[in-house]
Amino acid sequence: MKLCLYALVAAVALIVIAPAGGGIASADVPPPEQPGPYKIGFTTFPSTLGDNLPTTITVWYPHCAVGNADCSSHPPGMPTYPLMTFALPNPQVVVGSPLGAVEDASVQQGSFPLIVWSHGGPAFTRTRARQRLDNFKLMEHLASHGFIVASYERNNAGLCSNELAGPRDVITRLLDRNATTGDLFEGRIDPDKIGAMALSAGGLAGYSLLTGADPGPSLPLGLPPDARVKALVVTEANHEGCGITLARKQSVTKPYMVIGGSPEFYESLALQPFNEMVNATPRILVKTITKANNPNLNAEHLSYAAGECDLTDAIREGSLRLQQTSGQDPLVEPLTTAFPSDPSIVDDGARVLAAEARAFWNNAVRLFIRQKTFCNRVGTDPNGILPIGVPSSDGLVTSIPPFEPSPLVNSDPPFTACSPVRCISDERMTRMLKLFTTAFWKAHLQGDQRYSQFLTRGYSNREAEAIITRDETATE
Repeated sequence: MKLCLYALVAAVALIVIAPAGGGIASADVPPPEQPGPYKIGFTTFPSTLGDNLPTTITVWYPHCAVGNADCSSHPPGMPTYPLMTFALPNPQVVVGSPLGAVEDASVQQGSFPLIVWSHGGPAFTRTRARQRLDNFKLMEHLASHGFIVASYERNNAGLCSNELAGPRDVITRLLDRNATTGDLFEGRIDPDKIGAMALSAGGLAGYSLLTGADPGPSLPLGLPPDARVKALVVTEANHEGCGITLARKQSVTKPYMVIGGSPEFYESLALQPFNEMVNATPRILVKTITKANNPNLNAEHLSYAAGECDLTDAIREGSLRLQQTSGQDPLVEPLTTAFPSDPSIVDDGARVLAAEARAFWNNAVRLFIRQKTFCNRVGTDPNGILPIGVPSSDGLVTSIPPFEPSPLVNSDPPFTACSPVRCISDERMTRMLKLFTTAFWKAHLQGDQRYSQFLTRGYSNREAEAIITRDETATE
């Protein structure tokens, strides 16, 4: 039986700290959705997790203060992150950095909180490199606000023991570097301020940091909670399996926030765990929804990864560049090619990239991957080879096909997602992810309680696309 959000609100004791001005944030608090006071750096290195399984870790971090003319920074949007496509001939693309991140730059003096992120999707070799970068726009943003943020490639070999070990091992690797003389991160991580984030299938690893896990086939002794981790933020993340029981979720008393709103997964991956984490203090539910429309429409499950659209755009542009290099004329638009590949594309690498871009743009098999319903800037780079953007009815510049409605055949009741006017676009969803996630970590890792005002029902009254439920009353 589905729970009504308003019945839930009536059933729990809510504490709403109304910001000054009837829901308007205090003027002395910098907006958390805006970049923070630091230029950023990043580094990527190989490592292992679980049963000595290979992984790759990317870490974003504060590099130097904005305005410091003595430290380096790249122009916003400069190609920065290499992404190797799995299928032969393994063509590579480079994804631009919104904040001009500098690879292997020095780390700002000081000691910063650490956040580890577990990506979504299956932990397949062929997809992990892309998934590690799925949320890079949010990672950059958090680093600009004074956090060290690590994203690793999940690798589990089908075993819960490896899955749950992932973020724990990443924390250990980084704390080891923190204690190593001469290391890039020497003394830069505050071991008393560690948090975790997870999306979709990465949720089991994320939740287990606070819940621990009961014994199971690959966990004969079970797993205790990780005392190093002080708080958790998840976005529509898996929370059932690998020994994570209701009793273990009810045992959590640390701060917890869950964000969701997609028609497929909101109730099972956001509302349900919020109802079960009854002793987390505070526990916060952010429902993203277009409150002005009836029926209320939203974006897809993967719109909660702030970077998916940029990755698809880079892959699309990579295909076009390889087509151009091979002398193909006219160029074939990757987003409208045949699935899974288009024989009219001569270059092998260009064909692979076109298939990759098309698969994420409109994959009819995996119903929650339909980026054309929320990616509102793909194909509009004025410096791109084929800038085919056209105005849409809501004034945004979109690619072709723009925001095509997609029937969700597995929803109850039947649902058609995201027209241009009513969909929460990538730009707007990314803003909300930055706002609520940054505010949570500033309040619960940096200890700046001024940012708690952004995580209240009072503040959500001013947000056209968010409803916040906040509970600070633990169940006896």
